[in-house]
Order: sequence, then structure tokens, then C-alpha cells
Amino acid sequence: MSSKQLLNNNTFEKNRSEIVDELFNVMPYLFWKNRDGIYLGCNYNQAKAFNFKSPEAIIGKTIFEIIDDHDAAEKIDSVDNHIMNSGELLIVEEQVPTKFGIKTYISQKQPIRNKNSEIIGLLGFAMDITEIKEKETAARTKADELMKENHKLEVDYYKKLTEQQSL
Repeated sequence: MSSKQLLNNNTFEKNRSEIVDELFNVMPYLFWKNRDGIYLGCNYNQAKAFNFKSPEAIIGKTIFEIIDDHDAAEKIDSVDNHIMNSGELLIVEEQVPTKFGIKTYISQKQPIRNKNSEIIGLLGFAMDITEIKEKETAARTKADELMKENHKLEVDYYKKLTEQQSL
């Protein structure tokens, strides 16, 4: 069977579609919305993160209908509007309240353009970096403690040195 025949084969197309679906759903978080901030789709992981049973359940909703924290929704919406108005790709760190608590995500968001290069929406890809941020905070706290302890030891050493010199 030639390559051309293989490409035209319905079985290959079905397998290709299944592969694309699988890739789509193993990505951490993927979503897209229109210029009005209305979600047009997402992958399963994104839907699950917002406590939806399926990606279809998020369609037609805005971030204000998805998360209860109005301030957090406002921040996300503001970034998304900036991207759609400026036309620039942004990589941002976002804190989002979820059913699992506050999560920190690193998100890459970019405008979606039509064939006339007009911005018609936004595409976003995100990864949960909550655990990394928690470890960074713990490491900074430990470093601060060690610096304070080091300073205390230095002060004590110099006090003893001064006392010994005065004898």
C-alpha cells in the first residue's frame, strides 16, 4: 500500500482523529473563548479543574460563571481582554480558586485570528505549578531561617571574641 493510499484510508483517518483526541486530552489545560469571553471549548482536564463533568459543560459560560471569586475572575478577564485587544501573546502566572483550593497556573495565552487576521478570540494553555510555588516558598522560608541563625552565630562569635580580648 502506497503512502497516498494510506492517507486516503478511512481507518487511518479514524486512528488519526483518535490520536489527536488523545493528545488534546492529555495536555494539562487547554481552552479557547471568543472576544466576549465566552468559552467555546476546552479539554477534559480544564473542565475537571473547574468542576465540570465534561468539556461540553463549559461551553457558553464566562469566567464569572465558572469561578465564584469575582476578583480572581476579574483579573483573568482583564488579562484575556488585554491579549485580545493588543494582539500579543502573554505568559502569565495566575492564581485561581478551585474546588481543590487556590491553584497557581502558568498560562500561555494568545489571540486567535480569522483568515483576515482579525482577532476573534483567545487560545490558552496552562500548567498547574502550585506544588512548585509551595516548594519555592518553603525554600525561601528555610533560607531566611538559616540566614537569621547564621547572623546570630556571627554576633555571638564576635561578642565572645570581644570579651576574650578585654580580659
